[in-house]
Amino acid sequence: MNEPFAEFSVLRIIAAFAGTLAVGLRQPVLIAYIVVGILAGPVALATGPG
Repeated sequence: MNEPFAEFSVLRIIAAFAGTLAVGLRQPVLIAYIVVGILAGPVALATGPG
């Protein structure tokens, strides 16, 4: 994935799904967003150098 818009869109979709799941489980949404950021960060999206 080399297009920034596509990467951002995928990240937002994952964050929306995680947020919905967190609300359903009565967990803080902010924690879900942090977990998404860690799991789907630069390494998972392959945006880092190399």
